[in-house]
Amino acid sequence: MPGLIEPEMRNYLASGHTSATNFYLRIAPGKVVFPYGTIIKVSPGKGYTHSDNGANSLFQTRMQCSCFGTTYQQAKLLASEVIEDMEAWAGVETDVDAVFLEGEVDLGEDLDISHVAVDFIVFHRFN
Repeated sequence: MPGLIEPEMRNYLASGHTSATNFYLRIAPGKVVFPYGTIIKVSPGKGYTHSDNGANSLFQTRMQCSCFGTTYQQAKLLASEVIEDMEAWAGVETDVDAVFLEGEVDLGEDLDISHVAVDFIVFHRFN
């Protein structure tokens, strides 16, 4: 049985391709090392298949990676690295068919923490 896409995305991003190796599901713990990212499923999308039993369905899921840094430049750098890494995911992970950047938004600074969120549409075969 295929796994969930959220931990798969976290594991892929944490595998050393970016300036951060700390990626968390939904929220980060109290003590973190900057820069870091959080992964959340924005919408599950829908599974598409050409078979009657739904086998090998292709899902279109919207995922978000929030990139945090102690400076705006650190958060922006991580966001650009995440974009580059995510767009290359389809060639690395066989259950990911394609990844497209859906949007990027600077969410400002609060308490000396900068936040940049990037959204992706991921076409995958994970359930």
